[in-house]
Amino acid sequence: MTTNIDELELHEAREEAKRLQWLLDHKTRELAAQKRREDEILQSTSWRITAPLRAIVTKLRGRGAAPAVSEEEVSPQVCAGGITADIGDENGVDRAKRLLPGIPEACINKAEGGPAHGNDAYRLLDFENVMSTLLGDDTIQLLNHPAAESQSEHYVGSRSDPPRIAFLGSEELLRELAFDARVTPITENRWRENLAPGRFAFALVETVWHVNNREWRYSLTAEGRGRPTVESLLRHCHEIGLPVAVWFREDVSNYASFAWLGRHADRIYAVDAPLAERLRSDYPDACVEVLPVAVQPALYNPIRPRPLLKPSSNLRSRILFDGWWELIEGAADSELLSTLRPDIVAIESEWEFGGIQLTGCPDFRDQTVGCVRPLDRAALGKMFGIELFRESSLIPRWRQDLMMLRSVACGTVAVQAGTRNQFIPDLPHTGDGAALADFVKKMLADPLQRARHSQRVFRQVLASHCLADRLQCISEGLGLDQQFVEPPPRIACLLVTMRPHLLPSCLQRFRENLYPNKELIIVVHDRNCDLRAARELVRPGEPIRFFQLGREHSLGACLNFAFAQTDASYWTKMDDDDLYGPHYLSDLMLYRRTGDVSVFGKPAAFIYFEADDELHWLPIRGEQQSLQMRQPGEAVAPIAGGTISGRREVLETVPFSERRRRGSDSDFLNRCHESGYATLATDYFNFARFRSKHKGFHTWDINEEGVRSNSAQVTSLAKASSNVFV
Repeated sequence: MTTNIDELELHEAREEAKRLQWLLDHKTRELAAQKRREDEILQSTSWRITAPLRAIVTKLRGRGAAPAVSEEEVSPQVCAGGITADIGDENGVDRAKRLLPGIPEACINKAEGGPAHGNDAYRLLDFENVMSTLLGDDTIQLLNHPAAESQSEHYVGSRSDPPRIAFLGSEELLRELAFDARVTPITENRWRENLAPGRFAFALVETVWHVNNREWRYSLTAEGRGRPTVESLLRHCHEIGLPVAVWFREDVSNYASFAWLGRHADRIYAVDAPLAERLRSDYPDACVEVLPVAVQPALYNPIRPRPLLKPSSNLRSRILFDGWWELIEGAADSELLSTLRPDIVAIESEWEFGGIQLTGCPDFRDQTVGCVRPLDRAALGKMFGIELFRESSLIPRWRQDLMMLRSVACGTVAVQAGTRNQFIPDLPHTGDGAALADFVKKMLADPLQRARHSQRVFRQVLASHCLADRLQCISEGLGLDQQFVEPPPRIACLLVTMRPHLLPSCLQRFRENLYPNKELIIVVHDRNCDLRAARELVRPGEPIRFFQLGREHSLGACLNFAFAQTDASYWTKMDDDDLYGPHYLSDLMLYRRTGDVSVFGKPAAFIYFEADDELHWLPIRGEQQSLQMRQPGEAVAPIAGGTISGRREVLETVPFSERRRRGSDSDFLNRCHESGYATLATDYFNFARFRSKHKGFHTWDINEEGVRSNSAQVTSLAKASSNVFV
């Protein structure tokens, strides 16, 4: 026992020596940066000219008069180890408003209202109140309070009976798992009580240095004092028949610290291929698989609460860089960051820094909004158009992959200097300094191209790289029948038409749609139509059915009738003339993974003018009307009538009006809102309104010239597949 204690003390002493050496190196670089800043000030004539103004401002702000500065004595004041005199009189609120135009006051941390001189974590932003409108109070409670300290189970999803798992790992992963499973954290003092036989599908162990600051400190490491307890816990799992999966989410350089866990696992999962290779070498008889990082789409998604719509529009042409400590470590001197600096807003989500460290990187000092928490990080991802990444010695590669996944899930375009092995195409977009800077500038200047790129990558991430997908992989690997990912639910497409000549094109669009579990219910709204001829258009085995009602019935009555013919759990209203791309349904249904979505649809950002064969894009609708959630009490989300969709219970509760001859779509959405349903406007791709060249074709009138003057011509119909139907 004495030998173990001596080895542990030696290990801790070495770690402390490393920490002190890092601190010494950091302070040396900080002093060098301070000296450069002093030299800049000494050479600046503006310092002399503005000295009287600074003295007046300081006095007016109640800090006392600033000392007189002569031409011979121009060195800046130094306070608590950093320059403070020229950090700027701009307070935190003003800085946040300057860097994030349009940001609501409620999103600014007023506690950081003045110039920052202290060593406390420097935070200018607080998006909790705004994000709570998307996530709900239970989720905010889970995110804000250390869940692992509680001995109760945690679940914030919408399923009535989700799978149950036991968990030993980081608080971050625990919080994210709670959206997809009922999770019980395994506590240090009551683990036998936690692990009741027959209670869980499996136990998941994540390789972490700290579970939290009170329990299991370093217990998962090879030399941790609590390792014997963890070994007893894992043996107990096998004794009661509880499968154990160990997810090695760690850099391969730290493999030795956690390798011992492999011998206690029923299934071993490595976050990347190099780590899997090491595990297979040490455990040749074990089941080892690569299980990459994944996002929790309920937290990281592009849906914006209403207060963030304006800043989102302002920041789509800006670049987010998450890595203040990287800037201090030398990234600020890179060609890429120097070139793009005017468009960059810097934050730090992985580490903390105090306001005093702002002087450590003068070039980006006035472009940072400080440290951010996970909720703030998700909110910022919803607003920026580009996020820039660099290889970093401060962040393991797997961790940076996770940051990129979260970024693109929120709707940004991820770019990174250099080359990278990618498990998702185009994530990130890579290149050298000059080429990458050119790509970024083109993306910033072309909002439609940027949105197309974001949509393609977003689809890949939400389709296959969510945390529920990883849990499903573990469940199947263990031979369990637990469903963390539910099969694609059936969706009924409800189509009412008075124009039977359009039916062939309607059926063809339905056939080309890639969603696997769909059906089409058509109501021919005319007794004079030849229903037998219409039914002959259907191929054998196709899930397409025809019905017929007379003109004495309203559109709403026809839609309600069509809905009554199906037991599908989702439905969507489709028009006979509008254009729908192959990914239309699958993209719509992807948003189910972002939360409990009941009423949803797409904004009409594209319109096709048949007379000129021109497809136009309306930027305002694209930038300001898409990807937003409207809660009851707010205005209804801008959803095009030909895309209105929802859960089955919505139409069972709020049917379409059968007494309205016009305006049934807007009436339905308003009544849904009045009944307490939130409405979601998704992305705007894979749908375009059709404007016929024939007069009297439409029941809705628009000012075509007004639409043309406020839109940009994108392409012709023949080329829509690469521009609209992404």
